[in-house]
Amino acid sequence: MDAKEVKRPTLTIVVAKDGSLSHKNKKITLAQLTELCQAHKKKHPNGALNIRADKQAHIKQVRVVLDAAAKADLVIVLFDSK
Repeated sequence: MDAKEVKRPTLTIVVAKDGSLSHKNKKITLAQLTELCQAHKKKHPNGALNIRADKQAHIKQVRVVLDAAAKADLVIVLFDSK
């Protein structure tokens, strides 16, 4: 590991091709997404959010996840595609 790399607790949200959201292989609602982001920020103030989006997922759904992260003040956001 590089000296500058920092391991951060990471909340991973998956955006499926059909636009549905999931966390730990369970579909979640927008309300649950907001709650997850807020709880993650409270428990891990320096934690990160990883958005793992299907390559064919619509950008509007990714924006929904970004908005929930912003509301929870999660400022470290990582992107991943599958």
